Amino acid sequence: MTVKKTFQGRGLVLGLVLGLALGLTLGAAGGSLAGFAKKGWGRVGLEFKQGYMAGFVDAVRVAKNQDPAGWMTKNYRVPKNAKPIHWVAEVDRLYNNPLNTNREMAQIMVVAGRNMVDSRKFGPDIGGDANQAFKALQAFAAKKQLDEAAKKKAEAEKAGAEPGDGQD
Repeated sequence: MTVKKTFQGRGLVLGLVLGLALGLTLGAAGGSLAGFAKKGWGRVGLEFKQGYMAGFVDAVRVAKNQDPAGWMTKNYRVPKNAKPIHWVAEVDRLYNNPLNTNREMAQIMVVAGRNMVDSRKFGPDIGGDANQAFKALQAFAAKKQLDEAAKKKAEAEKAGAEPGDGQD
């Protein structure tokens, strides 16, 4: 059985999977197809572009969570609510500008993220709150621990002050 027969009629799935895999791989390596510019971007289909964007954005999110003060956090802005199709549209818009024709994908991604965050259509950059969920969980756990300790202390005090405990 060949790959072609396995994925026959599944162009969308194959494009998304391949794009996602490539985006994750290259994003995790710290660059996004440095030599991949408008010419290469125009050769691939929409499904691949969306998969690539999804993979790249996931890789940036992971990098931002692992190193909130790192290079990826400082340079790549990822709007909280932007979908891969929004990234594709912004990259296409940027590559349609003749001044950006020879720019590498990594440069375009920096500008695309900043444009989308600045437009405020897609929410704030996740860089500022990448660790907020973890901090909230830590605060919740600490509060729960304090509440349980206070409850045990109150129960112990109550048990010690009850009549008939031999302290008459």
